[in-house]
Amino acid sequence: MMLRVSAWLASLLICILGGTLGVWGQPPQNSQRNSFDFGTLGVEDEWQHTLRFENSGSEPLEIKDVQLTPPLVVTTMTSNVQPGKSGIVTVRLDRPRENGEFQGTVAVNFRSQPSNPLVFEVVGKIVPPIEFDPLPMFFVSTQRGQNKTASIEIINHEHGTFEILRAEHASACQFTLHNPTDGITARPALPSVPYTKDGRSGWPDG
Repeated sequence: MMLRVSAWLASLLICILGGTLGVWGQPPQNSQRNSFDFGTLGVEDEWQHTLRFENSGSEPLEIKDVQLTPPLVVTTMTSNVQPGKSGIVTVRLDRPRENGEFQGTVAVNFRSQPSNPLVFEVVGKIVPPIEFDPLPMFFVSTQRGQNKTASIEIINHEHGTFEILRAEHASACQFTLHNPTDGITARPALPSVPYTKDGRSGWPDG
């Protein structure tokens, strides 16, 4: 009977130790979501973000290197992370930057786990200070006596208000600038130029 109890206790102890070793052998865990969206960012705006992870293993973690999608660069990082502690990698979006959608990755490689990097995704949109949609000019072609309209949306991504001094156009055309609070999207028989003031889309009133 004592032999059976001893064997049962030994089996239980092995199971417990085996389960603990399984937890100790886990790879580093990301303490944040895998994807970070920085939203809309100007070509000259400053941006940096700190990515955090935890060492859930039983041995210290040493960062070998960090692979990034340009123009992302590393500014600071934790070189060694003790068991049960957190590490950080701070990245900055450097210059020059291309306008449009940005989708990049930050892959943190560890010396003890070369085949199991920790990967973060960084996404967002990079825009110029003032954006014209579709182009900063438009052409209106029509028959005599026939009215036709065209428009440009001007989007202000700056923090302050900008002022439109003038718009160059042919003498046969009329030009109006609608207020963004009017809710008017077009005015018949008038070439209209919509704009954005303090991040709001609209058309100034003339």
